[in-house]
Amino acid sequence: HRSVRTIEAIENFVALDVGGGSVQVSWSGNVGDSLSFELGTYALEHKYQDDRAIAVGPGSVAWDQMVNAVKDACLSLPHVPPECDTLVVGSNIMKDFFDAVSRKLLASERPHDGGMDQKDILTIASALGGKRYQDCYVLFPQAEGFTHGAATMLSVLFAVLQIRQFPRLLPLNAPVRNDSRPLLFD
Repeated sequence: HRSVRTIEAIENFVALDVGGGSVQVSWSGNVGDSLSFELGTYALEHKYQDDRAIAVGPGSVAWDQMVNAVKDACLSLPHVPPECDTLVVGSNIMKDFFDAVSRKLLASERPHDGGMDQKDILTIASALGGKRYQDCYVLFPQAEGFTHGAATMLSVLFAVLQIRQFPRLLPLNAPVRNDSRPLLFD
């Protein structure tokens, strides 16, 4: 199997693809058997957010409900080997998003290459949370559609990081779903 590791030289990873309708999880050694949960950004927003014109943020009831739903789903995952130390998160512009918000909110001028933790995720989510979506676009004007679901995507990442600390978070500008064979999986 050719996998993420041949592209990014990663030996042990958990790949998380947060889409609109679902979240797909796979990991090294289990690439062919990814798991999918119907907890994507659109699905979470429609289930837990009363006012979908305002971004969800840490401390809100909707944020807590989203985080708990994702944690509950992830706790049902089969055992992920402890050597999986990199959380790979993919989307068509995920790395671009993290690079832009890292420069603006985390005072990081370098391209984002890992090392983010729960605190950083909360900092970014707090900058988005409680604002009307059009006011969030200033953080990442390159893709308003992506920015619209970014706070909800961050709730998913925060939930995963609460279950397990990964020393490295690697965002990619490519999907990491199992059906993304031309990009990441063979």
